Amino acid sequence: MVGSLGECLVADAYGLELMTASNKGYDALSDAGLKVEIKATQSSSAAFRSEPEHAIVIKILPDGSFDEIYNGPGQVVWDQFRGKRIPSNGQFQISLNKLKKLNETVHENQRVPKII
Repeated sequence: MVGSLGECLVADAYGLELMTASNKGYDALSDAGLKVEIKATQSSSAAFRSEPEHAIVIKILPDGSFDEIYNGPGQVVWDQFRGKRIPSNGQFQISLNKLKKLNETVHENQRVPKII
């Protein structure tokens, strides 16, 4: 349920078009056609199954608002898993603290801009 709510929050805030659930590796498209994987959490980490073209990770707050944790190329996140054994559940976990640090390395022109 958190994931679905997060997808709606992000699509609205960033002007993205949500896709059907059957698209592997992305949840939405930007106006420029960028495939965006949306990850929403209320915990201290996020999980990835594959390398997205672009990722937006948010933490949903108790009041229903959210903090942007990461907004940038998926490769930056996926590089953290290179050379690691695939977990038994097929999902690599990454902490929100690590994602915040990675977010600091993303240039503004590599982000999907917020519209609201």
